[in-house]
Amino acid sequence: MAVKSNQSLIFGATIGALGALAFGLTVANINTSKEFVIVNMEWCKGQSNIFDCENSQLLAGLVNGSTFIGAALGSLLIGISGKAPRRVMLMVVNWLFIIGSILSASAINFGMLFTGRLISGVGVGLDALVPLFLVEICHPNARKYFSVIYQLFITFGLVLSAGWQLIHGRVVTNTGFELSLKDKVIWRGSQLLPAITSIIALLLIHFVFKFNTPYELIEKGKTAEAREVIEKLHGAEAVDEVYDEFDRDSEKTKSTPNLSLLKAFKNPIYRKIILHTFVLAAIQQLVGISVLTSNITKMFMQMMGRSMNSTLASSGMFLVNFVATVILTFVIGKYGRKTFLVWGIGFSTVFMALASFSKPIGKDAKWVPIVSIIGSFGFIIGFAVGLGGITWVYLSEVYPPETKNGAMSVAVFINWVCAAATVFGSEFLISYSEVLVNTILFAFSLFGFMYIMIFIRETKGVPLGKAYDPLVEEEFRNCEIDLKNVECVKGQHYSSRIVEKIIMPND
Repeated sequence: MAVKSNQSLIFGATIGALGALAFGLTVANINTSKEFVIVNMEWCKGQSNIFDCENSQLLAGLVNGSTFIGAALGSLLIGISGKAPRRVMLMVVNWLFIIGSILSASAINFGMLFTGRLISGVGVGLDALVPLFLVEICHPNARKYFSVIYQLFITFGLVLSAGWQLIHGRVVTNTGFELSLKDKVIWRGSQLLPAITSIIALLLIHFVFKFNTPYELIEKGKTAEAREVIEKLHGAEAVDEVYDEFDRDSEKTKSTPNLSLLKAFKNPIYRKIILHTFVLAAIQQLVGISVLTSNITKMFMQMMGRSMNSTLASSGMFLVNFVATVILTFVIGKYGRKTFLVWGIGFSTVFMALASFSKPIGKDAKWVPIVSIIGSFGFIIGFAVGLGGITWVYLSEVYPPETKNGAMSVAVFINWVCAAATVFGSEFLISYSEVLVNTILFAFSLFGFMYIMIFIRETKGVPLGKAYDPLVEEEFRNCEIDLKNVECVKGQHYSSRIVEKIIMPND
């Protein structure tokens, strides 16, 4: 049966897309505008350099890092938000974006800007509820498409934020520079953009999408109400199919014991999964993606010189990231998760080597900035199709259901803490040497590549939570060896490649 999209479903998907858009707009809204903020706040007043001094490095690092600190705090709140309806929590998330954005946009000192971005950061952390909301309203057969909405609109938000900040049309200089009203409107407007998307989302939630998700209603035993909502979302002809699927999922969840993280650690299989995924969550940030979203303009100016060409090139990174994410949506189901992770981070590592070593080798040669920029663009492409687009898909599949809630929450927390640490540290290091920053990021990329190659196991074609189960691993190997044994894989979906070989042995 073809999946039908009713008006209510479109509005629900729009709410999810706006939540992801606010995320992207928030994490990149002090990038190109950062030096204008420093001048406006007078963090380098009386210094020979009006946009880069020890005080600005500290305060800008804290302001940028506050978003990620807030996100880490928000991620810890996800676990205790489970009892509240999704609509209520989405309202909370959007109000956090609105309050944080307005406070940041109207900031007259460091304290207001720090607090505003911290509050917005909590919204970013809680924004992880958006994919859950999307999964709970979509048709089960359309989940792979709805899961793409979140990542796609985050990257689109990055592009919009970068494009808005380009309106400055100039860079800050130490000679004859005067901050204009236009500059103030642009940098403060970039802080306000997430509030605009969140206001629209709140209006839709309050006046249009006025019901809980079918999954929530089924969990609470409200069968009749759940069927009414399913009809609004998918049409009368899909009610039985969607209800039965959600009901099976609900029963499976209720029958699954929920282990605490400490209890799970006592099981050697669970412990192995948890430790490896925590490292993977850390690697995603340690390779430097948040450094690029927060400081890429500053890095490009170090490599290319202080001009609008540097600003345009750095903003182009966000566009490349968006395009790569769009491409990933069409091929994500064709290959294994580990395949994407390995090739993605391998690609990133090679190109980060170009950015890291071109200047030490070429010194002041004309080709050095070009090679460095190519390296940075190559890195972002590899990240988008690897760690960026796949990590959270992988984590959603690798955890056994009984450990998923506790382990996933901590993995998200670790991810955001690493983001805050890398962003804060980069403020000081970039001013000292962008080559040093690139070299450190290359080292983390190389470590991540080797770690993923050795320790991360495939989840595609493997039952949920069974990738590290030695019994499943042995059966998986036996199936690959005994390709004629159809019963070995029948109904188990261990490996689509094996099934294809059995069904089409001559191919």
